[in-house]
Amino acid sequence: MILYLSIPLHPTQLRADLQAAAAEAENLLTTPSLQPTPYTPTWATADPLDPAPVFAELAARPGHADLAAFLAAGGGRLDFTDAAAVRSLSRAILTQCFGLADWALPDGALVPPIAARASYLRRMGLIVGGGSPPPRPLALLDVGCGASLIFCLLATGPVFGWAATGLDVTAAALAGAAANLGLNPQLVGRLSLRAGSPPGGCRSSPAPPILAPAFEGPASSSSSYDFTVCNPPFFESDAARAATAKDPGAAHGGGHAGTAAETVWDRGGEAGFVSQLAIESATYARRVAWWSSMLGRKASLAAVRRVLAGLDPPPEVRSFTLGEGGGRTTRWVVAWSWVVAGSQAGGKRGGRGGSEGGVQKERRVVV
Repeated sequence: MILYLSIPLHPTQLRADLQAAAAEAENLLTTPSLQPTPYTPTWATADPLDPAPVFAELAARPGHADLAAFLAAGGGRLDFTDAAAVRSLSRAILTQCFGLADWALPDGALVPPIAARASYLRRMGLIVGGGSPPPRPLALLDVGCGASLIFCLLATGPVFGWAATGLDVTAAALAGAAANLGLNPQLVGRLSLRAGSPPGGCRSSPAPPILAPAFEGPASSSSSYDFTVCNPPFFESDAARAATAKDPGAAHGGGHAGTAAETVWDRGGEAGFVSQLAIESATYARRVAWWSSMLGRKASLAAVRRVLAGLDPPPEVRSFTLGEGGGRTTRWVVAWSWVVAGSQAGGKRGGRGGSEGGVQKERRVVV
């Protein structure tokens, strides 16, 4: 609102008019209808997947005849070894439960379990918020966003309402991610993509930096984030990947399998990738409040913790578990922060990252 003043020539009347205008402005600013709307993300008050959606009900909604066909072919049950069926279900969940306009995935690309990804975001939001929902929208970096762009789409959609940057190294992943952003133009102002350098062709060649494209260069030199997320390449070799690609019960098998570029890191699999991520993060320590990554093996968690403990100075480290495959599979998340470690060393708790406080264990459900 604009206040127009009629300025008189007499100083006494001028002071009176200015005082009256100041009082009117004070009254306007304290009127409830003009106060900023508090940031209240949907996830803080309601879980879109609680109760778990009924697949038949999703399939009956407009635009999901493909899911209905997959259910009919299975006598009312979905074949989770069929990647096309899993993609169809994921699209229905993302559009009907998480408010996306649409979602698509190239054949062969990793189909992420959505509930576990949303739970990961929820838990990190609580860690950043010191055990409570953060009072403002957060900004996150997804290291390895993939064609699904799942973390970024969930984070910037109406349930969380945050901002996100997706980083990946392959042209196929970035093309798929850009296509999904194009399907959701309402998110363009809150979601951006960065291209990294693909790994060398053999294990003996030096690994390219993982994080530099997100923090260096004209478009990234001032970038900072509240937290990072990562679903790292799981396997150490193509042979290890091939052994589980047909196993629907495996963490990276069945209809969720994914491409070699998404799931293989020949320098030590997930433990090697996240260890390199941890070492590189020290260079950009205070540009992120909380770094984090998922892990599929408890042994990998121990290995990454050892790497983090050896950094100088060592960061504050936390971890929690997530359930995948209807609770049949456990995933670990390791999170670390120099922002929190530094504020604790100074006799304070919190900082940008806060403390985990009353973070509650998430429901272990995957749909």
